[in-house]
Amino acid sequence: MNLKKFSTKPNLLAVLVLFVGLLFTACDVPSDGSSKASQIDSNKVQLAIAEIKGETTVKDIHYDDKAAVQWHIGVINDGSKRYGYASYICEILAYHDVVTTNTSVRIVDIAKVVRQNQTLRKASLGRVDCNTYQNLDPRYYF
Repeated sequence: MNLKKFSTKPNLLAVLVLFVGLLFTACDVPSDGSSKASQIDSNKVQLAIAEIKGETTVKDIHYDDKAAVQWHIGVINDGSKRYGYASYICEILAYHDVVTTNTSVRIVDIAKVVRQNQTLRKASLGRVDCNTYQNLDPRYYF
């Protein structure tokens, strides 16, 4: 009986395929191509929205996780800048664990948006980056 010798050396192609497979499994990349770090639990978002809507100052909320400014909070303009209020909203978002690396909040004059049909950017009373708490003056970010 003639037995063939089996090589104990690993097949390079098999090792490479195994390595790439393990790499993709370990990365846990969502099927839609977005990164896991930018994904937020929708239940957490809804809880944050509910808490923000409970504020007497807030008249409306617009949330879009794909936008450059994800959170737009509509208020009645009392003549004051709203950086402090935007920072407060960032604190609520952080409490609900919905702040990512690019989360920002813009407080907008709801009357300008509704009555004068202005864009959210033009109706801005203040914008804050929730990671750095940097105030972004609306006059310079159009």
